[in-house]
Amino acid sequence: MKKKILVVTQNFFPETFPINDIIFKMKEFTTSVLTTYPTYPNYKLFDKYERGKISTNISRHKNTKIIRVPSYPRKKNTTINFVLTYLTFLTSGTIYGLFFYRKKIDYIFVYATSPVIQALIGVFLKKINHKNAKLIVWVQDLWPESIIETGYLKNKLLIKLIDKLINYIYKSCDIILTQSETLKINIENKVKNKQIFYLPNPSKNFFLRNKTRDKKFNILYAGNLGKVQNLHILLKLAKKLKNKSIGDIDILIAGKGSEEKNILNFKKKNKLNNLKFLGLKNFYEMKKLYSKADLVFLSLKKNNLSKLIVPSKFQAYLSSGKPIFTTLDGEVSKIIRETNCGFFCNTTNINIITNKIIKIKNMPSRKLVFMGKRGKDYFSKNFSNNIIKKKLVNYILKSHE
Repeated sequence: MKKKILVVTQNFFPETFPINDIIFKMKEFTTSVLTTYPTYPNYKLFDKYERGKISTNISRHKNTKIIRVPSYPRKKNTTINFVLTYLTFLTSGTIYGLFFYRKKIDYIFVYATSPVIQALIGVFLKKINHKNAKLIVWVQDLWPESIIETGYLKNKLLIKLIDKLINYIYKSCDIILTQSETLKINIENKVKNKQIFYLPNPSKNFFLRNKTRDKKFNILYAGNLGKVQNLHILLKLAKKLKNKSIGDIDILIAGKGSEEKNILNFKKKNKLNNLKFLGLKNFYEMKKLYSKADLVFLSLKKNNLSKLIVPSKFQAYLSSGKPIFTTLDGEVSKIIRETNCGFFCNTTNINIITNKIIKIKNMPSRKLVFMGKRGKDYFSKNFSNNIIKKKLVNYILKSHE
């Protein structure tokens, strides 16, 4: 008889998150997912769920039971909306789990995107109703360091309280998984005598064999359009290229987020025909976009935290078979150097970046193709859905040893 696993995650299908395909591929268990109603990335409730937003909804998808509990809809990217959204999911998820989910559970698995405190749902369920269940938490972000670095929180007393809460979560786990090696080391310094393993995020394979023909040299950014992504680098690059009268380089931006309006205003103000804003695209549209790209761009605001995290888009970039240009130090630049699959620029100085981009554009195309192939090979060996799923199942089963 299959073991039963309850997955706890704030974000889940039909929202686009790395955890989706992994869960749907886990045939080894009878799987239920405790989540909330989908709003990402538009901060707007998906139309299909409009009527049930204040009640619990239970459905099935690919042999997985999905339990949606109500939470405050994050309509705006403000601190108060952020807090309300996550605290209401923590509350409703805990209440449902304790009073309505009475089935025997062998494993509780938390996909702990920021904030990590959502893992408290798993902790409470294990300690109160399911004492024999094993608790596995896959940590995606470092708290409270994450909110300190982003400026969301400055109250020292509250920071200290959250730090104690996070340590309590870690100590309650049977196994902790981390999305980067550096994050693993950091958590090992926080808690002792815990099984902590590195498990990177997976990605769909965005590779499309035939590149779409284009006379322009295309630099693509695909993903969330937030302040932390440091997209002002691309905007300044587009402006600099225009001022230099370099017309054979285009910058493509695909995605959605809080900086969307600023990007469009900057484009309009500076009359940047070389800056193409493409909006949010589905998986198949993104494959075509990646095929059109000559170089893919990755950056985050430089701080101590950015060195610990590997953004999920990095795996997607690798899968596309395109060379990567990044200003992000840490594990990302380490992999790029080791595999020779792209370029690392340890500065946000726009003059240096512009000159480097021009040099890359003038490189032999076969060299860029070779770099992209090395990245794709690295993805296939380390980040594919099947490989990560297999490792995750092994770690879950390991919790009973």
